[in-house]
Amino acid sequence: MRWLGALAVVACACGSSAPQQRDEAAVVFRAAFTAEAGVNTQVIFPMPDDAAKSPIMSSVYVSDGGVVTFVNTNQGLGVSLEGKGTVEATFAAKAVKGYASGETFPEATLSRQVPDAGTAVHSFDVNKGGSAVAQVDFEYTASRDCGPGCGGTRGWTYAGPVGLALQPITMTYLEEKR
Repeated sequence: MRWLGALAVVACACGSSAPQQRDEAAVVFRAAFTAEAGVNTQVIFPMPDDAAKSPIMSSVYVSDGGVVTFVNTNQGLGVSLEGKGTVEATFAAKAVKGYASGETFPEATLSRQVPDAGTAVHSFDVNKGGSAVAQVDFEYTASRDCGPGCGGTRGWTYAGPVGLALQPITMTYLEEKR
């Protein structure tokens, strides 16, 4: 009988968490590339230009011996990821504060947007030796879940080859209200 009572307490403690506040968002940021194992590669990715910028700059995690820095270029602030082979920089948080308060998707934005090209077109910059392309993966998603009928998602993803130098890239863009 005691065991069933303990199980009931555990079941209650594991329920869903409280919804986010109207100025918060769950954030996923991922920048990665794959190039030849022995070739030093640098890719400059777009950077969130919203409430996620500071948390990402202070807490991004880099794998596989890579190095991440934040650089200002003519295209705006970018995330520079450097290394050899496969390198990934990631950040994820469930409640980043500071987005404009609302009941729809968070007002997420990305830097390095190509002027007059639409919401989905941004620039990547690849510097490397060896072959003329690197396989690049990118995701930035900000989603708000502030209760029934309140929230949404705004995000960008890209997976594919990117050539050397500055390249305009059309990403998959998502804007969805719950």
